Amino acid sequence: MRELFVYYRVAEADLGAAAHAVGAFQAALRGRHPALQAKLLRRPELTEGRATLMEVYAQAGADGVDADLQADIERHAQVLQPWLQGPRRVEVFHPCA
Repeated sequence: MRELFVYYRVAEADLGAAAHAVGAFQAALRGRHPALQAKLLRRPELTEGRATLMEVYAQAGADGVDADLQADIERHAQVLQPWLQGPRRVEVFHPCA
């Protein structure tokens, strides 16, 4: 089952707005994809006044998060552009067993 881990940085001052935007688009994604599990995490420490956020996505089924769902996630994530302090990095993982 393919899972996505997406991380990026936002300025500390923008953390609330960015987190709110992620919460809204993750709720919309869960509405469109009922088996989707989505959450937002953050590192507890700041680095040079920036917070590191991580979106985590998993979906039940043989493929997990497939290419179509990943593209839908990325379309929704475009709302984050004003707050990004660098690129959004996407990592793909599969369970070991």
